[in-house]
Amino acid sequence: MRRLTLLRHAKSSWKNTELADIDRPLNSRGRSDAKIIGAACAGRMPLPEIALVSPARRVSETIELFFEAWTTATPKIVRVNELYRADMADWINAVKTYRDDASHLLACGHQPELGEFAAWFCKETIGELPTATAISILFPGEQLDENIGNLDFVLRPREIAGLGY
Repeated sequence: MRRLTLLRHAKSSWKNTELADIDRPLNSRGRSDAKIIGAACAGRMPLPEIALVSPARRVSETIELFFEAWTTATPKIVRVNELYRADMADWINAVKTYRDDASHLLACGHQPELGEFAAWFCKETIGELPTATAISILFPGEQLDENIGNLDFVLRPREIAGLGY
């Protein structure tokens, strides 16, 4: 793995209070933001070979809309149950399990752990991670350790919405 892209799921709906947390869908802003961030990422990076996703409905919907921007192919989608309510060890284990199978791996999940995981890898400060934020990190070799990754970019929907994506 030479590139790891981390994606926070897009904004979810709280409209139906009867739904379990794992079953909450995206709201209209979330659907729009997932497409916007997907289009912006498609213009800045190659298609990931593998996407690791939490089993939450909002994550599945985010990934589906995110990858609409890549019209020629889609990555292999792998549902990783441990990424729902994951801790740092779960994130590290998921990436280590699949890193040899892809030069570009994407993982989509939840805060606050996703941000902590990104910060653990990067030498640079990442800042806040609102919903549908994408963080892409480059690695100089095959080693996965603290502060070894170089931040390529952070894209937040509100920062790119007016740029025509």
